[in-house]
Amino acid sequence: MLEKAAGVQKVMAGVLGQPLWSVRLGVGSFITFDFGAKVEDHGRAVGAYHLWIYMCDWQMISKDRVIAHSELSRKVLEIAVRRFEGRALSKINISQNPAAAVFAFEGDLKLVCQAYEDAEADEELWMLFAPEGRIVSLAPQGILLEKESRSAARRAVNF
Repeated sequence: MLEKAAGVQKVMAGVLGQPLWSVRLGVGSFITFDFGAKVEDHGRAVGAYHLWIYMCDWQMISKDRVIAHSELSRKVLEIAVRRFEGRALSKINISQNPAAAVFAFEGDLKLVCQAYEDAEADEELWMLFAPEGRIVSLAPQGILLEKESRSAARRAVNF
């Protein structure tokens, strides 16, 4: 268990301070973020760290005010997610009961992710793809650290 915790901490620490150079609204209210060095994956530039927000309720908070959330119209969400552009991720807070995470960005901008009320135990809220094929994810059953084929997993999340 300690090895898993150390591995999760190492992956999470690696993304902190990395520049965000791409944020995209995907299917529905899914959001993807690319941080750090650009690497090529099947002819497409992706970040050394790739965060995929999905299967959760989320809110964007600035200066303690909700400025957007996952249930808004696509048009509003496309404009709202642009506020993340160019900001580095400064802090990540994770809680497991209930499953939730707060991603804090430079400039007092936060993304708060919470499990759906009716989420299954293995329904991941987000996945963070990191160098060396490491993947950290959060589900109601807990935080997971995996290592699998980076390109196979990446293809699954590219829209």
